[in-house]
Amino acid sequence: MLWLAPIVLLLASSTCSASLVTRKLQDASPMAVDLGQATGFSMLAASTITNSGATKAWGYIGVTPGTAITGEEQISYFSAPTPFGRIGYPTTATAAGAAAPAKLDVTAAYLDASNRVADVNVLMPAVHDMGTQTFTPGLYKTTSSLEVLKGDMYLSGKGVFIFQMESTLVVHTNRKMILLNGAQACDVFWKVGSSATFNVGSEVVGTVMAYASISVLTGITISGRLFAMTASITLLGDVINPCAPSDVDECALGIDDCHDQAYCTNTPDSFTCTCNSGFTGDGVNVCTGPIDCPYGTYQSVAPDANTLQVCTGWTICNLLTQYETLGPSHLLDRRCGENEIDC
Repeated sequence: MLWLAPIVLLLASSTCSASLVTRKLQDASPMAVDLGQATGFSMLAASTITNSGATKAWGYIGVTPGTAITGEEQISYFSAPTPFGRIGYPTTATAAGAAAPAKLDVTAAYLDASNRVADVNVLMPAVHDMGTQTFTPGLYKTTSSLEVLKGDMYLSGKGVFIFQMESTLVVHTNRKMILLNGAQACDVFWKVGSSATFNVGSEVVGTVMAYASISVLTGITISGRLFAMTASITLLGDVINPCAPSDVDECALGIDDCHDQAYCTNTPDSFTCTCNSGFTGDGVNVCTGPIDCPYGTYQSVAPDANTLQVCTGWTICNLLTQYETLGPSHLLDRRCGENEIDC
């Protein structure tokens, strides 16, 4: 087994003497790539997701700016993390368009991973086989392609792994990416300059960000995420496992079901809805306020250090005297008619 240690340059065999084996460009573990709102997606494609066969996924799947997901009825989901399912297609008001901001965050993440640099750049003109090699956390780069061909690939140690390639990523039949010594799939990032192909029976770990398409053939296990920047994702009965317990921020995505007069708070694997100040209820179906405003808009004033909530657009008559006492520090306005001046 070949270990790629920090700042060690390994020459290829004599038959490929013109090529440089990938060198680690950064000794210390790099910072993780921020996926933003795409964190909760297992799959996100630009044009289509095409599935044939029983596929199981986690989290959200989405397509944008395209809308087609073929074979969606054959896709099932892990029970955690929640929520899960298709998003970004206008079937509900909350889901409509939610894939679009996640796609923007994927684009930013792809550029971030692309632009990571270190003190030394290594040019590798030939395809590099990562099979049988062990990689420790760091930044790796090739100006060509990467593949796992001659044996399994190993990622060892706690930290972040970033692999930059200008062309393709190919994992050959029954080859595996294996995590060792605390390495986590969520800490592995693949910036693929063109397309990624995972052949029958292979196992892949990490977030795969391919500029073009991602082809996942039969019986493949992915522990992580698949993002196709400009093209499609194709599946043939596969499993996309969560890379690790991953929380989805429903509040940030705007996919919570909180009441209009409630605020959303993200929690691990879920969220809570709490009625705004001055309102009571469950935060989802009911948030009852002291005034039933026909326009749903409130403003607050504080006469005599007490709190008074009134409807915007209604004139307050005789503010300090015409009220009902609701408690030791709360007042309710007995308002005039809409925009009425004289009371």
